[in-house]
Amino acid sequence: MRQIVVSTTTTGVSDPVVLDTYIAPFQVSLGIAMSSGSEVAVQHTYDNVLDSTITPAWYPTTSSAADEGYLLQEDGFEILQENGDALLTGDENFSHFIDFPVAAVRLNTFTNAGTVTMTVLQAGIPR
Repeated sequence: MRQIVVSTTTTGVSDPVVLDTYIAPFQVSLGIAMSSGSEVAVQHTYDNVLDSTITPAWYPTTSSAADEGYLLQEDGFEILQENGDALLTGDENFSHFIDFPVAAVRLNTFTNAGTVTMTVLQAGIPR
């Protein structure tokens, strides 16, 4: 899969990035770059976001790796909101991966002090 870049200068959710759940092993890399003062979360769904009759349920994106299941701040601590989203803050670049099949990912921006960009790469799809 070619890289997909989602960029926003406002708050709210981005358009979903649809992933191929039939690729095995399922591996997706996410890179998040944001301006100082921004607060964002990455969310995923198992629902078909292309089916207009379905309202997708969105979940906080976690991983089974050494990050202990949460997107982390630079200091190694996550901030969990009441809705369970792992909140990223600051002007640092973050890297994360998903190693379990999900249908789509999206960026949820709570506070935006500039620009927030998410780059998505999925392994295993030929050019």
